[in-house]
Amino acid sequence: MVKFLCIFVWALLLPCACDNGGAPKDDTPIPDEDGIVDPLAALFGEPVLNPSGAAPLTAEIPFNPDLPGMLTLRIECATVERAEPYEKEFSFTVGKTIPIPVMGLYADCANTVTITLFDGEGTVRDTREFTLTTAPTPEDFPTATAVGSYAGDAFTFITYYRTRLPQPEEEFPDDLPEVINNTIPEITGIMFDKRGRVRWYSDLPYEFLFPMEFIDGHLYGGDWAADMGLVQWYDLMGRRQGTIDIGTLGYLRVHHDILKKPDGHFIITADKIGNDYIEDHLIEVDPIDGTLVHSWDLNLVMPDVADLYRDIPPTGTEKPGLTNDPIHLNGVAYDPTDGGFVVSSQRSGIAKIAADGTLKWFLSPHLTRYIDDADGDGVSDSFMANYDPSNQMTWIGDYTGDNYTDERMPCGGEPAEGTYPFDFSYGEFLLTPLDGAGDSITDEQVLRGFVDGADFRWPFRPHAPLLKEDGTLLLFDNGLARGFGIINKNSFSRAVAYRITPDGDGYGGTVEQTAEYVLTHDPLWHRLSVVVSDVDVLSDGSILVTSGSLGSRLYPDLIMAQYGDGPRGAYIAQVDAETGDEIHSFLIERVISEDYPNAPFSVYRAERVDPYAALALPEGLTAVVDNP
Repeated sequence: MVKFLCIFVWALLLPCACDNGGAPKDDTPIPDEDGIVDPLAALFGEPVLNPSGAAPLTAEIPFNPDLPGMLTLRIECATVERAEPYEKEFSFTVGKTIPIPVMGLYADCANTVTITLFDGEGTVRDTREFTLTTAPTPEDFPTATAVGSYAGDAFTFITYYRTRLPQPEEEFPDDLPEVINNTIPEITGIMFDKRGRVRWYSDLPYEFLFPMEFIDGHLYGGDWAADMGLVQWYDLMGRRQGTIDIGTLGYLRVHHDILKKPDGHFIITADKIGNDYIEDHLIEVDPIDGTLVHSWDLNLVMPDVADLYRDIPPTGTEKPGLTNDPIHLNGVAYDPTDGGFVVSSQRSGIAKIAADGTLKWFLSPHLTRYIDDADGDGVSDSFMANYDPSNQMTWIGDYTGDNYTDERMPCGGEPAEGTYPFDFSYGEFLLTPLDGAGDSITDEQVLRGFVDGADFRWPFRPHAPLLKEDGTLLLFDNGLARGFGIINKNSFSRAVAYRITPDGDGYGGTVEQTAEYVLTHDPLWHRLSVVVSDVDVLSDGSILVTSGSLGSRLYPDLIMAQYGDGPRGAYIAQVDAETGDEIHSFLIERVISEDYPNAPFSVYRAERVDPYAALALPEGLTAVVDNP
């Protein structure tokens, strides 16, 4: 009877001694080869390198904590010259298995990852070493030459534009913009440490392209395909976290910007289905249910200024992807003070748009106001009279003549009566520049943008508007066709800050240039970026300036044929906002070969990132992180 009772009790307890699959769980520590029993061996499982398949320099180490405490994770590589240990500290709780994320591995290295375990009193309980061997980076990855240093161990994240020729067995997508020039495009996220070594990169599908923005610990991007409208987001371990299909809302081709409003809604730059023009709409989407909250048509406020620049043929002519893009919306900043937006047109300038879509002010040379358009068709008469598609020197109107006096209207035509308390004229919205003494500049050559003032320059073809907390507008001024001229060896790009004071009626106002940082080099054009690029404010008040299109294939004939070779890639500088001195910089140089041709640009944008601050950590794990 006693024997039967023991068997019965053992049978009742059997499920409690099993682990998931039903097999009996044996927690008895296993002796090592020397017969020594390690009581903490069961706390850690085998590491998994690149667990998502999309972030090759990441790993996860399963951790089964028996007591709450702290741990440090340390990454080292003995074969990398001047490799500095990368160390992070975490606190943890008990209750479930924690996959410890490992980020910042060195490429092409047998990385030593050391985990030191502490109890709640700070006493070391255990130290474990793991070897994680990584592959080299892809052969077309850029090199980064670093100068200077900065505090902390945050990385510099770039959105890198890769191009390769399609292989014979590949079918080239036929719905990408003409500028791709029959190459396979891909935007890859890359993080460099302060010495210029790759410490993280993404290996996502090529359809995941612009703009790769960090929002709440996730990486957001869209697509360029003309028949797609997906917004996707991934964590830094490479796992997709969500998708919104804006195609169901009537929009396609997520392109330059995605931002999050304080209410949680997303603002996205996109194209409207059925519209003749591209890159001209903003939409607001609720990410919870994917519904369209609002949309803004920038054709109602922005002008077509193709007649002012030799690199833009007339709108609606023979170059799809270029001549149906008179606005080229490339950046947006939300203004929490009034719910409006500051938007950037790569063509015409920077505009403040009210929440209802009306124009409030316009930051652009005053030549933008005028056109010779006696017949009122919205196109410069002298431009069309002289236009020869085979001669780029004719891609411009006679804006220095006496006929450039007519009022230019938005791309969508004159606004409906009652939209504004006056007859529409860009003169009502264009900001009046101030000199260093705070007086209005009256020199017509400066006002129209033909020459710079002593204390003021207009932005030409800018990107990446950013509103600082004090209301200052910071942006990247590319300088393409500065002064309405042609690129030359003295052409330059810069970061610039403006203080804008609106007029009392809410329309127009004054603008004062409060700071600028010119990307200097000898010659200047070696730091010139005619497209893309970025500027950010870092936590210590310095600014991160990204000139992302050095020596791009958009202008080698204009520059390199005349002045010799130059860098092809990007330049990223951390700049002291007070002195203008460079604290740290990267010269990023791309690989160019028969298989990997030069690209329209190299780096779209850049940010300073602590990956553990950007990553949503698993439940039970909390990181102590640096502020980037």
